[in-house]
Amino acid sequence: HIHRPVALANDGNCATLGEMRFGRAKGVQNLIYLALGTGIGGGVVSEGILIDGKNGLGCEIGHTLVAIDGPRCNCGSIGCLEAFASGWAIQAEAYKVATTADGDLLHELAGEGKIHAGVVARAAEQGHEASIAILDRAGRALGAAIGSFINMFDPEMIVIGGGVAALGELLMGPARRIIPQYS
Repeated sequence: HIHRPVALANDGNCATLGEMRFGRAKGVQNLIYLALGTGIGGGVVSEGILIDGKNGLGCEIGHTLVAIDGPRCNCGSIGCLEAFASGWAIQAEAYKVATTADGDLLHELAGEGKIHAGVVARAAEQGHEASIAILDRAGRALGAAIGSFINMFDPEMIVIGGGVAALGELLMGPARRIIPQYS
């Protein structure tokens, strides 16, 4: 109807290409993009070519293994990056804390709403040790995965976006500290 070519693709891959064309990675030929949100998506570009595999299902970077005995992921696997550092994973850890005496601040900050990654971040900013530990664990998993991506793809740039990335240094600080141990 529109007389234009149309293509369907994974949202993480599209975001990766968007970063290369319009974003921080403009002109970069070797890129890893991580979209940290409710889940974790993204993409990998090598020498200007999006790596998506034979069937378009390759480089599902949120499902990179970071711990063989880690938590179960929504995809059914165990120990995926997404099971540690996504919005749903941070929320799940926070709900565990919320059932203990350490959960009072989380409930207070959530008010009438749900406890989510943003609530955990606000609690961590107030020095809430359990929330700091949740974000530290998520950040270390993220750093381990990034270290592995560096080893595999030798990118010029890694761009991290998405709502969970907005947690800033509470998440990225632990990630930056651990990347050298894995790359």
